[in-house]
Amino acid sequence: MELENIQDDANQDLLDGIGALEKIIESEVKVLDQQQQAQEKEMEKKKSETLAEVPEKYRPADSVKCKNCKFSVWYGNEHMLKCYCKQIFNVVYEHDHKDEAIIYCDGPHLEE
Repeated sequence: MELENIQDDANQDLLDGIGALEKIIESEVKVLDQQQQAQEKEMEKKKSETLAEVPEKYRPADSVKCKNCKFSVWYGNEHMLKCYCKQIFNVVYEHDHKDEAIIYCDGPHLEE
């Protein structure tokens, strides 16, 4: 009888521990969701109005680092699109040279 009580208490302790862990996990998931939403809002702020306005055929691929970089200055017209980088002081994207687009860059992580 006493052994059954000990087992019941141990099982209840395990169930309580599992319940506590579930609450912690739920809380952490909420925090991660909030962080992701904040990052998405920050990325939305960084989006270029110029890129939103130019024809799709001129827009860079998502892999182009300059696409959402705070140092990029996008400019163009109905026939071309270019990007000037304020960090390396150079034109870093031209729609007719997409194969030369920058896909690796430390610029977004640097301070202004």
